Amino acid sequence: MRGRVTEKGEAGRGPAALAADRQGASAVEFALVAPTLVLLLLGILEFSLLMAAEVTLSNA
Repeated sequence: MRGRVTEKGEAGRGPAALAADRQGASAVEFALVAPTLVLLLLGILEFSLLMAAEVTLSNA
């Protein structure tokens, strides 16, 4: 068996084995949650700047 690959690598795994593989799941979860968190933080920042401007104008 010279020159042949005898062990199955990543390509030789079936769909069920790939579905059960949890490697990289946290990266996918982060990619789904991160935009929502960034938008929430930017909204809080924008609201705080708006409130600061309102206080400045009302005290002028």
